[in-house]
Amino acid sequence: MLHYFIRSVHDRHFGLPRPRVSVGIPSGVTEVEKRA
Repeated sequence: MLHYFIRSVHDRHFGLPRPRVSVGIPSGVTEVEKRA
């Protein structure tokens, strides 16, 4: 599930580097994962 979310976000922010996106995702993913 987490992998899919990261892929979706990476596709949206293709301009941003991978490391930065990976570090910025956890914050938002935690809330989404808790809700699901």
